[in-house]
Amino acid sequence: MAYKNILDTKKCNGCYSRDFCFLRKISLQDYPESTQNFIVHIPSSLFSFDKTEYRWHTNYQAILEQIIAYYNDQRNIIQENLKPVLSFETQRDSDRQFIRDKFKQLLDVAAKATEKSAPEVSIVFDGTGLVFVSDYLETVHQVLSMFQKYTDIVNPNEDDCGYFSANPNN
Repeated sequence: MAYKNILDTKKCNGCYSRDFCFLRKISLQDYPESTQNFIVHIPSSLFSFDKTEYRWHTNYQAILEQIIAYYNDQRNIIQENLKPVLSFETQRDSDRQFIRDKFKQLLDVAAKATEKSAPEVSIVFDGTGLVFVSDYLETVHQVLSMFQKYTDIVNPNEDDCGYFSANPNN
């Protein structure tokens, strides 16, 4: 189903970021207006464009906080996380943790997807994911993964040290 794109060309024509805005590359009309509003308004407060590097920058913790704040404004629960035995408030707390876990999973997927093509970016995703780890073992794994990627960048032709590998099966 197609929706009305809230970023019509009239608004974009007057924007100084129109030539490099990543929102213009997203098919917003595929999403309901409430989702479009959320997507359109977050970048103005959480994303910044560095003209020297010609790159967008953001703070992932702030994005997660905005997503949870958006959830807090809703009176719904996340059906995928529904646990009928919980009270409404306990269910909402469970939903907030569910959002954090899914966000962490998305960061892990992004780190894995960029591991070979852009290892530096993968390290950034791993580092950001480190903020959301839930236990000591996961923290150690995340740090070792970042070190392994760094080693691969610095010494791409050298054999891995068996003691320094993030994957003990290598």
